[in-house]
Amino acid sequence: MTTKNVFRITISNTRLIWKLFLYTAICLILLTGVAVAAGLPLVLSLNASGFFSEIGNYFSSFALNADLGDILANTGGLLDTLWGILASHSADLLWLAGIIFVIYFVVGGLLLGQQGLAAGNCIYGYMTSKSKLSFAGSIISNIGKSLKLRLVKLIVLLPIDLLIFATLFFSLDLFTINATWAYLAPSIIILGASVLIAIRQALFCCWAPCMVVQGRGVFSALRESFKSSCFKFERVFLSAFVLVLIIFVLNYAFMFFTAGVALLITIPISLMLLHVFGFVVYFQNNGLKFYVDSGTIITPNKIEQNDDLNKIKNIV
Repeated sequence: MTTKNVFRITISNTRLIWKLFLYTAICLILLTGVAVAAGLPLVLSLNASGFFSEIGNYFSSFALNADLGDILANTGGLLDTLWGILASHSADLLWLAGIIFVIYFVVGGLLLGQQGLAAGNCIYGYMTSKSKLSFAGSIISNIGKSLKLRLVKLIVLLPIDLLIFATLFFSLDLFTINATWAYLAPSIIILGASVLIAIRQALFCCWAPCMVVQGRGVFSALRESFKSSCFKFERVFLSAFVLVLIIFVLNYAFMFFTAGVALLITIPISLMLLHVFGFVVYFQNNGLKFYVDSGTIITPNKIEQNDDLNKIKNIV
């Protein structure tokens, strides 16, 4: 039911999806331009080594070759080339990794993080009264809160995000073992990533909703979000896993059949789904009514109605 409600609310707010896309695209273009300029010596070396030609040929195989075996073989060859090039430039990678970390994870996190509370404010307005609030206005009015939230998230979530990234990065070696593992690698990687990201999503999805709905500060909202998320953690995790798995499969499938072009559409939709998920979980776990479309209002059970009798039997 949670996943169904998330999709219904997302479909009802397509205008917000395009605004998220535009904001994210502008931020990524700016960040990538700065990152390329900062790492230009290594970029030139990679280009001279033929790495970018390999990537071009790899993505061309999506559009021109429907043979899955050849595509998986190309993936393994591309990764072998990548590891070899990176090994030959290991002396340059330390400072470059530091620069990219600062640009994408620190500066990028602060820029992209501005959309979180802004999108949440628009989602909250729709769920409570079908209001169409201004996304740009929400960004401006929440700059201070968003900045503080991202700084705290950088401390709290960065170790978790780095662990997930490292796990997925090294799991790419599955493509290079043999043909059998190459065929199984996409399923294994997607399933493992879905589990890890679902745990992260289940634990922290109500953080922004607590700030938007209750007007709490960052740390107070974090404490309250754990109460909302952990109230029915198994159910929240299962819903998060299903949603994340659907997002991965859709993005992978569209990337596979459109040579990556459709990601311009599926990525902002994915961001919107994750934003909406937190608010749906918060509303459902706190027994709050909300709209899912123009003619449907969901009325979840109140918290006391969800309590297990074994937990309240000794209450006088």
